[in-house]
Amino acid sequence: MIKNKIKQTLLLFSFLLVSCEGEEKTIYVDDYLYGCTDVNACNYDSSANIDDDSCFYADENYDCNGICIYLDECGNCEGEFIESINLFGQCYNISTTTSLDLNNQEITVFPDLISQLVNLRSLNLAFNEIVEIPESIGNLVNLEKLILSSNEITTLPNSIGSLINLDTLYLLFNSIDTLPENIGNLTNLSLLDLEWNQISILPDEIVNLNHLKTLNIGNNEIVSLPDSIGKFVHLEKLFFENNNISSLPPSICDIPASCYVVATGNDLCEKYRYSCIDWGFNNMQWGQQDCEDD
Repeated sequence: MIKNKIKQTLLLFSFLLVSCEGEEKTIYVDDYLYGCTDVNACNYDSSANIDDDSCFYADENYDCNGICIYLDECGNCEGEFIESINLFGQCYNISTTTSLDLNNQEITVFPDLISQLVNLRSLNLAFNEIVEIPESIGNLVNLEKLILSSNEITTLPNSIGSLINLDTLYLLFNSIDTLPENIGNLTNLSLLDLEWNQISILPDEIVNLNHLKTLNIGNNEIVSLPDSIGKFVHLEKLFFENNNISSLPPSICDIPASCYVVATGNDLCEKYRYSCIDWGFNNMQWGQQDCEDD
């Protein structure tokens, strides 16, 4: 409506006759051109002298042709969907990266960006100085192999239980003193290596890992094995040497007879040398505890 009034007013002025010194003169107002008058707009019209509210603008970080003008170091258009992440100067595509090896890089903080690589199958962060694993690791639900050996990790996040496709988990040479109960969710694990930590008690839920073939809990501070350890019916190797174990549950006889067992360096006496187990070279260090009063 306002635009129509302006047009009508201009039309009247176009034909206005002005009298001067008794003579009539006709004054024609210059042509008025409507258009976008904002020089920052995509449709700026340099010939327009009246703005008609038709201006439109490019999206942030793009030009008027839809081409990104601000790319990050991985070629992502800033502010838009991220296709790649940058880790220590290297770009990794979120969709196609399935393996990531960052071992021995002097990393002190677990890079949270890793949790965006949702198609990872293998992750190696061994030989670093990582103290804490973030809850975001639970996003890596497709992970099958996780190597966190030789760091300074003290605890594991509860989200570790979300890695239900995990087959191999290396945590040796850390400072872990407790394990979350939901570690029992990792029912596809075939190898769990917890050697050289500070673990004193194993959660009962650990026996839910009924696909385990190798369990290494040697060189910790463990005082007993789970009563239902016999549920490890697929176990091929069991290492629990150099702990504080003074007794063995009878259910240990339910693990496969062919399972290779290493139990040296504990406080076990003769009564726990069950005949169901092939102790092998363990016999050399048997009988360090006096069981006469048991």
